[in-house]
Amino acid sequence: MVLVVNILYASEVDALASAAALAKEEPAAGFELINLIWGLNFHIFEPEEPESHELYDTKIVVHQHQWFGPFPISFKEIADEDTQEAIIGIMSVVPPEKLKPFRFLSEREICSADKTFILKIMKLDPRDRPNAKELLQDEWFTERSERAVGWYSKEEWRQMHEHG
Repeated sequence: MVLVVNILYASEVDALASAAALAKEEPAAGFELINLIWGLNFHIFEPEEPESHELYDTKIVVHQHQWFGPFPISFKEIADEDTQEAIIGIMSVVPPEKLKPFRFLSEREICSADKTFILKIMKLDPRDRPNAKELLQDEWFTERSERAVGWYSKEEWRQMHEHG
């Protein structure tokens, strides 16, 4: 979590170093960024089971499939046979009505710029994710995105502050 905060509030050089450390130490830390954006201690992949439960890790993968799945066919190129079987099992037991595709969340739930950025970093095949340098050049960090000021467009924000 500290690395994600460093990325968000550091200079570009420090942020790049933090992003590189994040990619090495916590390759699946996109959920922490989701928590920062949504706030209120929201953990999108948090299972109901305690961390000590034998299915805890499996439930996290189930949540990843529900929000960002399905796992791409390309995953078989990097996953061992046991992992492939587990993923196929997870994808086959989760009924379609339990899927909650993140890409279909409304503007009311998350602004489009945040959603677009999160979808880039939460690709299930890590080879499809941008690297740290690419992320730091993304419009989300450089404030070229359509939503750079909370829930308001830049134009709405300017108008609100011009008229008091």
